[in-house]
Amino acid sequence: MRSPVFATELFGDAKESTTHRIRIDDMDASTFRAMIRFIYTDELPMKPNDHVESRSPLNNFKEEYMSTARKLLVAADRYDLERLRLMCENILSECINVATVMKTLLLVRGRQRCYQLEDSCIKYISSDPDVYNAVRATKEYEELKETCSSFIIEVTERVATHIMANHPSSSSSTRPPAQEKSTSRYILSDVVRGTHEFRIPIFSSLQTSYRVSQVMTSDVFKVGSYDWKINVYPSGYDVEEHISVYLCLCTDPGTATVKSSIRFRIDDPNGKSPSMVLGSEDTFTKLHQTSGFQKFIAVNSAKSRYVGHDGSLTIHCDLDVHKEACTTSTSTTIAKSMIVVPPSNIAWHLEQLMVSGQWSNVTFLVEESKIHAHWLIIAMRSPVLFETVAMETSNWVIRIDDMKAAVLRAVLHFVYTDELLPVDDVVAAGEMLATACRFRLERMRAMCENLLARLITKDNVLSMLELAWRHQCEDLKLYCIEFTSLAMK
Repeated sequence: MRSPVFATELFGDAKESTTHRIRIDDMDASTFRAMIRFIYTDELPMKPNDHVESRSPLNNFKEEYMSTARKLLVAADRYDLERLRLMCENILSECINVATVMKTLLLVRGRQRCYQLEDSCIKYISSDPDVYNAVRATKEYEELKETCSSFIIEVTERVATHIMANHPSSSSSTRPPAQEKSTSRYILSDVVRGTHEFRIPIFSSLQTSYRVSQVMTSDVFKVGSYDWKINVYPSGYDVEEHISVYLCLCTDPGTATVKSSIRFRIDDPNGKSPSMVLGSEDTFTKLHQTSGFQKFIAVNSAKSRYVGHDGSLTIHCDLDVHKEACTTSTSTTIAKSMIVVPPSNIAWHLEQLMVSGQWSNVTFLVEESKIHAHWLIIAMRSPVLFETVAMETSNWVIRIDDMKAAVLRAVLHFVYTDELLPVDDVVAAGEMLATACRFRLERMRAMCENLLARLITKDNVLSMLELAWRHQCEDLKLYCIEFTSLAMK
């Protein structure tokens, strides 16, 4: 499901498929482990920004970090792991400088899918005559000139084409205008990047209880030695029907100016709608400590497209804090465009594995249905459910008589994806809660409590309270009591 190439080698016509043992001679063990870790987790073995703060850009950590990214890029390209490849491209793009650009260009040469990283390298080399001359003076350039002259000719032609395309009047001036140069270059370590997620539970219910100008505030987080927080107005700052979102500087900057790039984003948990993204650049001062969007997204749109199965709404804030721009020199790193990495799709892959039944080795008989699953995933995610599976080791067929097929499918959907199936029926939600408690799926239990809280009405609050008492769901019990007391006023 995660790598079509691996699937072919393991289960296809390849001769290795008979033994499920594959020998790989052109990759070191640490790179292979890192790739396998990504396949299982959708994460890199090292965080992309671990080296940005308080570390020299030339230290051993960064060299090891970039070396890992290069090796993983080659592995990702070989095994068709697009997201991993783009993550590695993004890392290498951010680390482009005079010393690394030729090595990176040589790495992606002939890899057609790495065109974005290749373009970033060419743009860097052609950004300034001083940079171009510095690259030509490097040992890597001289060695390639001797051993691979065709590659150097290709690079030179592409650089010339890029310069002509971006400076059509270059025949009258060999250098770009000074004003363009002064705003485009920063030392990499002088841009501090941070991300904060503000998750608002049972958003739909909370939003209806908030009036215009009433605010929800996130925890304080730190980026670039400054403290920040996110203010969300569920019913708008001063305009109804739209959610307002603002970033606030909590640290007194004194006489300093804090130049920042801000991007707010919310994603569709179902992956059906495009992410909602708004960004801006702003300068925070002692007199200007808030920046954001009065009409970030319509309330109805947020509720219908971006609220999760557990009723929550998550707002992501990506923040770049820029420090003082450096002076022009050959060691300057040019500001580069980000290579967009798609969001994680591991949950979707696991859902497809469950739905297809491919390579399943456990069968549940529920009502008149056969539901296929994979015992290893069940063992990792629900030890209590796996105890039921382990009791039937003879043929791995388990009959469950005291549960509906739809409820078991909902449980397995959560086990595979960590998400609830969309449900708007109180009875079905209650059965899911009971099953989550039975199999000790604590996260599913909490999500079902949130779902039931969103479905609560004056007509069903007492039965909901009884359900909460029966399964010892303290949060749902308190919510029902509070709802009842408010309804009686």
